[in-house]
Amino acid sequence: MIFSNKIGDKKLSQIKAIVNEVVTEAFHLQSQEFAQQRDAQTTFLNEMAEKNQKSIRRLSDTVEDFLDTLQEEDEEQRQSQHNLQVVKNQEQNLLKLLSLYQQQIELFEISTMILSYVRNYTAKYLDMDVERAVISVPAYFDELQRQETMEARNAAGFFVDRIINEPTVAALSYGLEHMDEESYVLVYGLGGGTFDVTILEMFEGVLEVKASSGDNKLGGKDFDQRLIKYLIKQFQNQYGIDLTKDIYAMARVRDEALRCKIALSTQEEYAMQIPVLTMKNDVPYGMDELITRAKFEELIQDLVECTHDPINVVLSDSGISAQQLNKILLVGGSTRVPLVCRDIEAYFGKKPEATVDPDFAVA
Repeated sequence: MIFSNKIGDKKLSQIKAIVNEVVTEAFHLQSQEFAQQRDAQTTFLNEMAEKNQKSIRRLSDTVEDFLDTLQEEDEEQRQSQHNLQVVKNQEQNLLKLLSLYQQQIELFEISTMILSYVRNYTAKYLDMDVERAVISVPAYFDELQRQETMEARNAAGFFVDRIINEPTVAALSYGLEHMDEESYVLVYGLGGGTFDVTILEMFEGVLEVKASSGDNKLGGKDFDQRLIKYLIKQFQNQYGIDLTKDIYAMARVRDEALRCKIALSTQEEYAMQIPVLTMKNDVPYGMDELITRAKFEELIQDLVECTHDPINVVLSDSGISAQQLNKILLVGGSTRVPLVCRDIEAYFGKKPEATVDPDFAVA
């Protein structure tokens, strides 16, 4: 009251109003700053959540493949691990069912699922319904297998104009149907998990399969696995840590090995860097490894040479020598590996055709 008497009630009210205004403005500014910090934190958390979701999805996609490729086991051990059994029909000449985790699935059902997915994906991409198709199958498919494929396409809702051999599709992709003179073509198909080789004869615009062979357990994934095992060994020698006991770390190594393989198709070396790969005693450990093309080729040399036996088979079965071949066509992404192309050229004495993207020569 003494303060009020000296400056007057009116002046005091003005001072109080100013103070209240200053306090209110300060509180408002503080609230804005807090809101900005909160928004920044929310944005950061959302970004981290999105990254984690992507990592989880990528991990989910790779775990099954990791389990299949990590260990070298015989067929019986692998089937036991996955509770997977193959059931044959009464004639014992056709695999009819897969018994997986107490459920039996007919093989044609699996084919139906794949064809249904392809049809739906294509329809969505083209924004139109897809009712007719031409389906390609491996050249070694017999009539029974082709009939199973037809049953699968019926269940998937397709009308199939015809079923043709994959090597024939490859030849069409390369435009060989326009060749007038008689010629012999070898289709060399090395994909992610299988190797196929076929000799075609072109005569008066007609393509005929002369012989076909392959290895259904040889492909790019085997190249990846050689590199993965090398990296695991290097890491264990350096840090004393067994990465095979860490599924998340193995998924990271597998992804990086795939990038390395692809990169080495166009460059001489690849720096493989993973800042934090695994933890031991609460200490993070990363991977920093320089892989050269020469080292990668050293790791897969014998795998590439495994293609020679099927090639010898088709040459023998067709009665055609390597010198009689007019063209060699490449199919499958693994044919991009430089060692594969050099091996083909050394084996046949001629360079393979590389005018078509090998990933889409058949697809």
